This record gives sequence, structure tokens and C-alpha cells, in this order.
Amino acid sequence: MTAAQAAMEQVTQLALLSIGAARRREAPMKTQPLCKRKSILHRKSKATSS
Repeated sequence: MTAAQAAMEQVTQLALLSIGAARRREAPMKTQPLCKRKSILHRKSKATSS
């Protein structure tokens, strides 16, 4: 049960992150470099965890 709950939490967190990223893309150009950096870091952490 705890493993399933952890998986669900990860899915919801990823969904929230993607929503946040989409909102940031619509935001002014100032936020774009930061968004790109965060996505790169996220991809790296994802690769190491799996």
C-alpha cells in the first residue's frame, strides 16, 4: 500500500510540475532560462533515480 501511495504522490507531483512549467512558458521571457534550467535538472534527477 505504501509503495502504491508513493507512486501516486510522484504522479501528482509530476503533473503539478508540468502545469507549473506550462504556466512559466506563458510568463514573460525573464522566467524562461530558469524554466529550462529546472527542466534539465529534473531530467538529470529522473535519470539517476531510475
